[in-house]
Amino acid sequence: MPPSTPYQIPQYLTRDDCVDGAWLTKDANRYQDMIKFVDHLVTLLGTQGRPLYYYEAMLLADAYKTVHSSLRESRQALMQDEDVVSEFFREGSPSKHVLAVRSYREKIIEPEMIDLCERFINMLDVHLIPSAVSWTVKVIYLSLLGDFHRYVAEVLVRNRSLAAREARLAYKQAQEIARDHLKPTDDERLFLALKFSTLYKLMNQPVKACLIIKKAFHEARNYVEMDLKRRYDEKLWKIMLIMWEKLEALNPHV
Repeated sequence: MPPSTPYQIPQYLTRDDCVDGAWLTKDANRYQDMIKFVDHLVTLLGTQGRPLYYYEAMLLADAYKTVHSSLRESRQALMQDEDVVSEFFREGSPSKHVLAVRSYREKIIEPEMIDLCERFINMLDVHLIPSAVSWTVKVIYLSLLGDFHRYVAEVLVRNRSLAAREARLAYKQAQEIARDHLKPTDDERLFLALKFSTLYKLMNQPVKACLIIKKAFHEARNYVEMDLKRRYDEKLWKIMLIMWEKLEALNPHV
């Protein structure tokens, strides 16, 4: 059997072809190939000056977040391996195994993570955020921008301040738009608060993380209490339960 080669998508694909290819590769759990289809879609629509539809944007985010999640799991597994072996050889110098694991993590996995994040950040900055067709979509894109800057900050342990600052600016801009144009009970507005708090937790600022969730939670609850005639779906209550649980984890005295 001949050796396999990386899948290359044709360059003449239409918008529908790209979407179909993205769904196909998603169903096959081939997320690296899915990224190729959504990248081509963004490039194609960028040359035409056309924005992504909402479901296309969700496919794009799903592809990049899933690949990043896989790399993050690899990194965490390697770090745990380092910790276990380092503890075993605590009295002496690092073993060859620890050095090999650390080298693989720092030279292979982490550069892949940063490269993936920087590609998506560039796509958001150049193509997606400027072409957002609604306030909700703009909040989603800015929230994603904050996410991927935060992912870079997670990797750059010794030099994370710049990436963390960029993440904070993106989340702050998304927060301001959400406050002006989205209801307090809007899913994207609530998820944004959770993400913003995660950044502050990463930066060892649990008080700020707690305040952001607390404010969003009480704004949503007050809005619901003022609008008792309306029935809210189960998803809202699930998000608010997640927020409350995270709030309790950050500060047991809420």
